[in-house]
Amino acid sequence: MKRLKKRVFAVLFCAAVLAGCGGSDPEPRTYFEATFRAELPAGVPPPGGSPAAPGSPVEAMTGDVPGAGADLAWAAPEGWEEQPGSGMRLATFVVEGGECTITSFPGDVGGLQANVERWLGPGQLEIEATAEEAARFIEEAETLSTRGGLTGVFLDFTRFTGVGKGMLTAVLRNEGASVFVKFMGPGDVLEKNREKFLQLARSLE
Repeated sequence: MKRLKKRVFAVLFCAAVLAGCGGSDPEPRTYFEATFRAELPAGVPPPGGSPAAPGSPVEAMTGDVPGAGADLAWAAPEGWEEQPGSGMRLATFVVEGGECTITSFPGDVGGLQANVERWLGPGQLEIEATAEEAARFIEEAETLSTRGGLTGVFLDFTRFTGVGKGMLTAVLRNEGASVFVKFMGPGDVLEKNREKFLQLARSLE
């Protein structure tokens, strides 16, 4: 009799456990998949892109981008040899061992401060300058306007580099795009062609 009671108790216990485990259906759960993409600093190509060429804001960005450089025109300075552009690079001028380019990109390409710090840094002018020095350099920059109504600033980086490798840059806004006119070369070549560079930048329309 005791053995039978033990068996009945064991059966009832198991039934109670099973009823407790499966007495109600589990609530449905909904899962969402989130994808996070880090914003790349100015000048850094997206994964799989080609590296940026020295002397250009974001040369890895190629192809036609609506509004980035369409309808822009300029007048080449006398004696400057113009080569056809491609993608974001609208034009290239070879000048006495230096090179001047016109490029256009949608948006502000990271902002003026970030671009100035990058141009001063490794891979370009190789100048050690603090963020404060870069900000002061921008504040002291000459304002610039063009024939077509574009406005911006003229940055003379030879104040950092002297007669060595230097750069003259005009940074202009064209509605929702940024236009860069950049002339890189020896300091004496830049100084000799300074007025022609400004003539080119001011001719944009």
